[in-house]
Amino acid sequence: MDDDLSIWGLARYVADVLQAEGIPQAIVLGHSMGGSVAVSLAMGCPGLVAALILTESNLDPGGGTWSCRIAGMSEAEFVAHGYADLIAEQQRDCPTWAHTLAISSPVALHREATSLIEGTSPTWRDGLYGMTCPRFYVFGDRNLPDVDADELPRHGVEVLAVINAGHNMVYDNPEGFADMMSRCLCSLP
Repeated sequence: MDDDLSIWGLARYVADVLQAEGIPQAIVLGHSMGGSVAVSLAMGCPGLVAALILTESNLDPGGGTWSCRIAGMSEAEFVAHGYADLIAEQQRDCPTWAHTLAISSPVALHREATSLIEGTSPTWRDGLYGMTCPRFYVFGDRNLPDVDADELPRHGVEVLAVINAGHNMVYDNPEGFADMMSRCLCSLP
């Protein structure tokens, strides 16, 4: 697999798709690691991003629990057994994420997790703080309090929460997630 599966590589891929489809600007939603991709897109191609909606996204290098676990193995180890082990474990604990994992490439997952942990300079957080487009950051209320709920608004980022939800908010409370999205979209100029 020769594709650039870093966070920046994925952002370039999204930019290429938007441009190929003739979409001059997009409202970009990024969840978790996808939030780092969304911020990278907005940092690299600010003209393509009309607004940014981030849901419990990684803003700092170091990754989260799952990225650290995935990248803690070599790529060969993860492909050989870590991927299948993770899917089996999540089929018991979080079937919705197990399904997402099962349709993903283990090589891509490993390379993306490694890139997330390595981070970028400037950080995604610094990039987000420097943007002028409308920016939203959404928590599942089960993950509050969080220091970023107070810090992000100091940098012009509107913070919202989906009630009765954790990290997998779209599965935990689909109606609450849809309401939150509607609030974000309706507040845009």
